[in-house]
Amino acid sequence: MKRFLLLIFLPLVASTAPWRFPVGDVWRLPLPIRQVRIPGPGGTAQSGGGGPTFSHYYAITIGASGSTDLPNWPVCLNTTTGGCNVTTDISASFKTVANGGYVQNTVTQTGGNGGTEPADAVVTMTAPGGSSGEWTCPSANYTPWETESYSPTTGSWQFHALDPLYHHAGGDILYVCVGQATMTTQQNMGSYAPSAVWNNNYLAVLHLPTISSALSSLDSTGNNSFTNNGASAGSGELDGAAVLASGSDLHVTSPSSSLQATSDITLSAWIYPVVCTAECEILTNWNGSSRKFLFEMNGSVIRFAIQSGGVGYFDTATILSVNNWYYVVGTYNSATNALNVFINGSLDANSGTGVGGLVSSTDPVYIGNSGSNFFTGTIDESRISNTARSADWITAEYNNQKASSAFLSVGSLH
Repeated sequence: MKRFLLLIFLPLVASTAPWRFPVGDVWRLPLPIRQVRIPGPGGTAQSGGGGPTFSHYYAITIGASGSTDLPNWPVCLNTTTGGCNVTTDISASFKTVANGGYVQNTVTQTGGNGGTEPADAVVTMTAPGGSSGEWTCPSANYTPWETESYSPTTGSWQFHALDPLYHHAGGDILYVCVGQATMTTQQNMGSYAPSAVWNNNYLAVLHLPTISSALSSLDSTGNNSFTNNGASAGSGELDGAAVLASGSDLHVTSPSSSLQATSDITLSAWIYPVVCTAECEILTNWNGSSRKFLFEMNGSVIRFAIQSGGVGYFDTATILSVNNWYYVVGTYNSATNALNVFINGSLDANSGTGVGGLVSSTDPVYIGNSGSNFFTGTIDESRISNTARSADWITAEYNNQKASSAFLSVGSLH
């Protein structure tokens, strides 16, 4: 029996309607034509069901530090020079389109410090899909981030993002996608909101940036309402900072209930002392009927004191000089009764001992004051936690935040 192969050649027709054989009513074969959208400026194309696409992205790799992995570790990033900097200045990409960059829209951030942030720049820890000019960065892959400050004209963008599990060997990658013309609203909302960067161990986080030409005293955790009593806006190690003199401070008269009750504590700040001959306060709850903690410069050393079953305190062996930046951290662990101080990421040789957990106190918490003793100089990035942070945590923070660091390496623009 002979067999024949029938070849039918179909003309290509540019149509959105199904194409049919022009032969009788028996042979009808619909051939749907796939529609392809050509990306316009800002990566407005969409592909499949992946949602809006972005014109560009950067991959930023976090470096190695310490010997233990750190869950829920906040990493600080800066698109230009200074603290939290990446190895290559990428700020030009984060200018608005009107200024020669890729940011299509800006928005006022709700939460955190408020202020302006890119509406169409998002942060994820999952590699974008797609291809050149059409990169997909689905919201399901976002990680929480908080904008500390942003300039549409220079592209300088400093922000903090949550690394759910920082690996001490390095290699964690943050992807920052930018350029989406239809994205006009704030993306770091809900479970990705600024406060979500700071887990439940954080009782207060004050970045102290300059927002609209004024010092911001907002607490990024949303737990406390600090009042600015005469401090002015200045330049810090990370970004903006509080410039303090005799009689000025930032304080919260009624601390949150969790800050009142905490038994363990970590106090941290970047400080730039101009002069200190006696007691110059950094972070204190030491002016009232129920003193809780005192973290200060005492001449040229750091003094750390706590009130537990008794007063425990000590002065550091490390000598500090005026007109220099230092990252100072004090920790108290009620389980071991150990008081420790870290300076620039290193544990000081001296230590102290407490007795049981910290007392509960409803007294005010101050930055730069204890009621009568004031700090003269600049304080940046003040944080309070209800746990004794580990040495690896503190060292990783210092490696990340210090100026001219190589801790964050950035790849080429995609």
